Amino acid sequence: MSFPIQLFRKGGPYGRGAKAYSVAGAETPEQAEMLIAKGWHPDKAKAIGVAKKSAPKLDDVPAPEPELTGREQLEAKADELGIEYRSNWKDETIARKIKEALA
Repeated sequence: MSFPIQLFRKGGPYGRGAKAYSVAGAETPEQAEMLIAKGWHPDKAKAIGVAKKSAPKLDDVPAPEPELTGREQLEAKADELGIEYRSNWKDETIARKIKEALA
């Protein structure tokens, strides 16, 4: 295979409807390997077909955990993890203690 090459992935600004696709360029074999590992394909038709089959269903995608914001949420999470805290601690300190406990 001679470089540079174009790689394709389903969805994007080119084409229409179910045949929409994106294009990326790879100048070296290493770049091509990296893009292929991320779901890009050297064959446009195959890229559109493979992406269609491998797209995750919404039910399969886990919901993101809500970020800890607000004093009440921080205190609730600290209580859940058994972390002792003082009322004069800053929110950032409690959040850091929670992250340390989860690590």
